[in-house]
Amino acid sequence: MKRKFSTPAAALAASVLLFACGCEKEPIGGWWGGGGGNDKSSGTYEDNSGDKVADAVPYSSLQWKFGGADFSGAVSTGVRISGLNLSENGWDYSFKFDTDMTAWGFDKEHAEILCVFVQKSDGTWVGGKIHWQNSANPSSNFHNVYPEWPGWPDGNKAKNTGYNGWSLAGVPNPCQMALVICEGNGKRRSNVIAGTWHQDEARK
Repeated sequence: MKRKFSTPAAALAASVLLFACGCEKEPIGGWWGGGGGNDKSSGTYEDNSGDKVADAVPYSSLQWKFGGADFSGAVSTGVRISGLNLSENGWDYSFKFDTDMTAWGFDKEHAEILCVFVQKSDGTWVGGKIHWQNSANPSSNFHNVYPEWPGWPDGNKAKNTGYNGWSLAGVPNPCQMALVICEGNGKRRSNVIAGTWHQDEARK
């Protein structure tokens, strides 16, 4: 049986408690706020829609240079990711869905676009699409980023580029990396998460 407030004093006390909880200031951590660990996804910033979202890096600072797509106009809604883990060998990543792409009306096997950005020595963020990602298996590798992946044609190796122009020129090792999932039509995106990436020097 649910308990009910039976006196005005009790109701007033409850109202004060609810007001205090609702007005608690959200902590800013992660990227600029001093959060710990590899995951840098706890900072809160405004995206290009004006909504408050949990972005580790301001979305407007991401420059869409590689991968053949530009989702700079995507709005953060529905899908939330966290827990970025970047392997020490520079090849693999994993993260977790706090809210997966079923929030966009897709099943867990449906894939949308995973985009990655790296921070250059001058502080700019460059990147773009690297491959497709579904909700069922939030992990994969960065072979599309490296220029000498055996699956690429000789032309890519000669140009020292990876998938659709991907290049690590001017990127320090280690560097900061940001990751975001974007809908293929460019309308919606997840929040941005980030961490420190140690690249495979043999593949650069």
